[in-house]
Amino acid sequence: MIESVDNIQAGVRKMQQLEHDEKSLFIAINELPVEVIEALVDQYVHVVENFRPVNLLRYEAANLLKSGKKLDKAILEDLKNRIRHRDADYFQKYGNKLVETLKAYPQKKIDLFTVWKNPYRILYGFIYRGRFKEEIELALRELEKQIREKLDLKGFLSNTVSFEGTANFGSSYCWMAFYPQSKLNHQRAYQLFLQLNGKDIDAGVMPGWKIDDSESKDVRSFHDIEKAIEHLATVKTRASELNANLHDHWKVAPGPGASNWDEFYRDGIMAINWSDSDLGDLTQYRTSEELGEALGVEDVQKSNTIYEIENFRDAAIGDTVIANRGRKEAVGVGVIEGVYEYHPEKLDFRHVRRVKWYINKSVAVEKPFRPDAFSATKEYDEIKRLYVEKYPDLAKTFAAIERRDLPPLPPPPTDTNFWWINANPKYWNILEYGIGQEQSYTTHNEDGNKRRVFEYFKAVRPGDVVLGYQTSPEQKIVAVFEILKPIHNSEEGEVISFTVKELLPEPVSYSELKDRPELENCEVMLNHQGSLFKLTAQEYETIRSIISEKNPRPQEPKTPRYEYEQAFGESNLLHDEFKKYHALLQSKKQIILQGPPGTGKTYLADIFRKLLTQNERERSEVVQFHPSYSYEDFVQGYRPIEGGGFTLRDGVFKDICRRATILRDKPFVLMIDEINRGNLSKVFGELLYLLEYRKEKIKLTYSPDIDFRVPENLYVIGTMNTADRSLALVDYALRRRFSFIRLTPSYHVIKKLLLEGKSPINVDRLVSNLESVNRYIAQIPSLGQGFEIGHSFFLKKIPFAAEDLSLVFEYELEPLLQEYFFDSPEQVDKVKAMLFEGLLP
Repeated sequence: MIESVDNIQAGVRKMQQLEHDEKSLFIAINELPVEVIEALVDQYVHVVENFRPVNLLRYEAANLLKSGKKLDKAILEDLKNRIRHRDADYFQKYGNKLVETLKAYPQKKIDLFTVWKNPYRILYGFIYRGRFKEEIELALRELEKQIREKLDLKGFLSNTVSFEGTANFGSSYCWMAFYPQSKLNHQRAYQLFLQLNGKDIDAGVMPGWKIDDSESKDVRSFHDIEKAIEHLATVKTRASELNANLHDHWKVAPGPGASNWDEFYRDGIMAINWSDSDLGDLTQYRTSEELGEALGVEDVQKSNTIYEIENFRDAAIGDTVIANRGRKEAVGVGVIEGVYEYHPEKLDFRHVRRVKWYINKSVAVEKPFRPDAFSATKEYDEIKRLYVEKYPDLAKTFAAIERRDLPPLPPPPTDTNFWWINANPKYWNILEYGIGQEQSYTTHNEDGNKRRVFEYFKAVRPGDVVLGYQTSPEQKIVAVFEILKPIHNSEEGEVISFTVKELLPEPVSYSELKDRPELENCEVMLNHQGSLFKLTAQEYETIRSIISEKNPRPQEPKTPRYEYEQAFGESNLLHDEFKKYHALLQSKKQIILQGPPGTGKTYLADIFRKLLTQNERERSEVVQFHPSYSYEDFVQGYRPIEGGGFTLRDGVFKDICRRATILRDKPFVLMIDEINRGNLSKVFGELLYLLEYRKEKIKLTYSPDIDFRVPENLYVIGTMNTADRSLALVDYALRRRFSFIRLTPSYHVIKKLLLEGKSPINVDRLVSNLESVNRYIAQIPSLGQGFEIGHSFFLKKIPFAAEDLSLVFEYELEPLLQEYFFDSPEQVDKVKAMLFEGLLP
């Protein structure tokens, strides 16, 4: 053993001198025997078939030596530049095939020779070869064998690195690492590490470079190999304990939309589909660079694909895996129990790992999963919490997962059928029904003829899942049903019955489905003329994943309820005022807050919005009107689509009406800022009638076949600036539909907040001056009370000082006053003098 160490360390000293002394390196290279140079030419001639830029550089360097040329750094740099610039003329001597390969080599974002800046990295293989290499490799094998025997490393794998370094980048020292077989890869394990330097030996516990735990590193230097091994013996138990407690957490996508989840769970596997890349067995790729070459990846270090593939192949036995459907749903939890397997006989999903699946239930997650097939996740504890909250009995299951001692659950039932049903809202409007209500569908049309593919109606069974598709005016899946009764007779005739399980706040349009490759053979995509269509389990799961992503399950509120007293306190209104306005909103359902600039219209509207919706953003929408805002933006209209053509799309009002109809027991709020800036008659159109008569239905311009109503649980809050000269008078018909609340400058709010904030300005004088200014503005015939200056301008900063008043006037009030007094600018100076009187030194 001592002899082996001496041989290795002598080699280390030799290679370190060549690495750090370029003169010595080129002397050694230029003195190579002829037979070595010829062997190098033969070694790298294969670059024509297996192209790599650095090997072309080595091949040309060997040929230059063969021709009698002496190498130096300048020659190497010249060769690098010729390869970088695809110098076809220079390399034509090696034939057209090499030249064409060189030209076609991808232009990478990083320099081709980033890791080969030091000439030693390029030329170390000219020295480390032949008898010298054989002696070093033999010494390393002998040392590894003896360390295994001395430390009794049964069940351990090893990774030994010579002067070829990692990924053949060249090194000037040698090292070896021992790690448990269950970890598969030293990068993800705590290693018993030993490195041979020129004079000393480093030994101890080393975390793999993919473990973020520098504190556990315990590596010390020794001059004696026996002492180094004694230290490894003392830290062996520590390394074992660290590895026993090391479990990474991963997420895996069981096919698009978890379409393969039932198979994964039943067979106790997870699998990835990289068949299109024709990678073959992943164990053949020793380094990321080799894998990058196979994939044609330009920047290996930044490639998510390589990260994904290597992690799947190398994830340790005992690591936890969470199966996901889409980005916001987990469907299962398990533990890896087998090494990577390649199954070339399979048509797809050839890359396989054995997994013991403990949980086969779904739960909505708060932080979205990554969109890739396999990756690390830091959210295991959070997902565990969500599972246990939804399924309390799983607390014991998770404890068993952490002990790794629970057998898999029985496989899920596989007899559920999946269907797609078309509903024309002219005859049957799905959204008119509530969750849990029973509906029926006749098996014969109005003429008494059997519906298309009548066999499907005969095949439905209780418990089958049905996607409810609305055929017009917008073609969308709007609901999910469950079959209650197969074919039976009713007052309508022969029907099938089902119950509404879900109404989708965010429907899934036909355009979102038709180009999905997983649905290319789906019969409803090939011909959607008909009533009932069969879906395969995989097709259903694909569509289900889209539904789930667009309609995540509601989460428990993370913030306290927004109570009445909190809203009142933040409003800064007198209690009688706030109570009156709130009652008016609840009874009328439509109010407009109007007043001069700075009177807190939008602020108060937002408080009422939060109070009604408990600050749940999904139950409200905010929109600002402007002169170009149209009926098509607000209600419904045709919009251009990518690739040409138009599609009918709901505007913000119709969209929130649909969501309010689905969740009809919860208030929804539409907040319209600057409502009078739009052409209100054109924007609202026929909605003016519905706003007043909520229980009535009418037909909309772009969907005349469907009855539409404004739900009772929708509240509309508008704001209106009375000082905007560009606005026409609000349509009288609209005025009848809204209650108007006039907000005025609130002087008591200025006093209250500035005094509480200990503002250095004379607050009483500021308020007195502002009252004088507003009285002056109000008495001018061309202006009036609608042009007063509101309190909000003086609450921009607390504490509020004299210099803050100067800034507010210069950049906010003066431009406003110049607009007020556009025909008499001297009035601006007069108002300024009134406002600043007694406030500035």
